[in-house]
Amino acid sequence: MIETLTTKVTYQGDGETVSFPFSFSVDEASSVCVAIYNKDTQITKKLLSDYYVDMVGKTVKYPGYATGQTPPFTEQPAVLSARETITIYRETEITQLINLGNKYPLPDIERMSDKMTLIVQELKEILDRTITIDIGSEETAGDLKERIFTAEEMASEMARHASTSAENAAASEGNASASEKSAAKILADIEVAAAGVGGIATIYDNTRTYQLTDQVMLPDGTTYRCIAQSTGEYPPTSGKWVQTAMSTQDTFERDLNDDLMPTEYAKATRLWAIDTAEDICPAENEG
Repeated sequence: MIETLTTKVTYQGDGETVSFPFSFSVDEASSVCVAIYNKDTQITKKLLSDYYVDMVGKTVKYPGYATGQTPPFTEQPAVLSARETITIYRETEITQLINLGNKYPLPDIERMSDKMTLIVQELKEILDRTITIDIGSEETAGDLKERIFTAEEMASEMARHASTSAENAAASEGNASASEKSAAKILADIEVAAAGVGGIATIYDNTRTYQLTDQVMLPDGTTYRCIAQSTGEYPPTSGKWVQTAMSTQDTFERDLNDDLMPTEYAKATRLWAIDTAEDICPAENEG
């Protein structure tokens, strides 16, 4: 006859106590299990040794050993501290080994017991697939539920952040690709323009259509480069031309043989001049 639902008991360590009683029913010593819970690490450890079950006195000794099996003191675990608890609980093997014989109605009675054993085994299989709290833990079922839901919310939030980061990275990669293409186009335009800078300048003709990088020379020797298609637009007054060189009188001079040669030191420009203090200043353009 089993009159109580109790299957475990927990004690707080105090650094001195080594004997812990239990009152629940057990059919054999092997059904009594012991677990130590550490409050600092929040870890429960099921003991496989270093405890002794006294079936007569219904107590568990920890550290404890059967007569004649006590190891040296240095090999024994420390007495339970105030930061530890010990839980003594029952784990009965779910089997039915009693054979009542074949005399009626004993076989029917035995089948009743066998069926109940089968049902309990099935329930244990279901429970083994569930999330449970370690025995001896101070955590409650409500605490575990909240911890699981909180972890799920955190995981979902992290997944959202990861997805956003991935999208931002993809966008950045696209922008970088576009910037690279834009830079390549600009470089190509610069190379085309640069190739034309050193080209031969022709006398300006207001009836001709000039294209990008074409260069012309005006009667005074000043040269201009075309930066946009232009027809009949006088370079000095058009925004489609840029000046590339000053007049010959500023950049060329005659040598001792009366031949034209580049001047060694420019004496004047159309953009800059020397003031009375011999400082460089913007030139005053005529007209």
